[in-house]
Amino acid sequence: MNRRFWLCAMITAILPLAGWSLAQAQPVSKPTLFLIGDSTVKNSAGTGEGGLWGWGKYLWEHFDTTRLYVENRALGGTTGRSFMNRGLWTNILADMKPGDFLFLQFGHNEGGSPSSGRSRSGTRGNGEDTLHVTLPNGEKEIVHSYGWYLREFVRQAGQKGVRTCILSLIPRNSWTNGRINRADADFGLWARQAAEQSGADFIDLNKITCDKYDRMGEATVRATMFPATDRLHTNREGAIENARSVIEGLRALPAHPLHAYLKQP
Repeated sequence: MNRRFWLCAMITAILPLAGWSLAQAQPVSKPTLFLIGDSTVKNSAGTGEGGLWGWGKYLWEHFDTTRLYVENRALGGTTGRSFMNRGLWTNILADMKPGDFLFLQFGHNEGGSPSSGRSRSGTRGNGEDTLHVTLPNGEKEIVHSYGWYLREFVRQAGQKGVRTCILSLIPRNSWTNGRINRADADFGLWARQAAEQSGADFIDLNKITCDKYDRMGEATVRATMFPATDRLHTNREGAIENARSVIEGLRALPAHPLHAYLKQP
């Protein structure tokens, strides 16, 4: 009896450490924080090619990953439209489960013509207007606004029981009279509006980052946050700092459930 008692006690103690529960007799599923966006979230394969890094590479370091998965599914060159329409989003939706989270940031690749050969840009703005286009391969597509695609991500994720946070895009290494150029009159504004309209959380990453850059000064930012020949993609230090900015924005959201998974500052 004593041997059986101690054996049961050992199993009871070990199973939770392995992520198993006696009641369920299956692995306990941790929630996942999915990241989607363009190359400023994940550059190339996310291994620092050319000294370029996205902030999603370092976001996991701020979370207790024994209790939360962080999956960076961003892909360089994408927009809200192309990410949704080319199979990437479908695969992520299939992996989502109730209680998961989604952070999304798009906008850097949205400036082209909606009917161009790359066929990736939505129309500018945040409205319900649509554009019927014929692509170079002859296919026809109904193109929506930048903000519409953001709202649609929120809606579809919500149907899976996933809570979404929209982030405004990080600034380019572009300055006017010693001040970093902001996106608060276009894509940053439309991202905020899309979050408000869809009921998503919102982190104004553009403002947080721009405020930091202005305090640091143009010369310091150029020398430490970006490669010398790139005006968009950050180096390792820039990506680390932008990940910190995301976390600052998250901590400022009232009573957000992800606060429970953050490491202590």
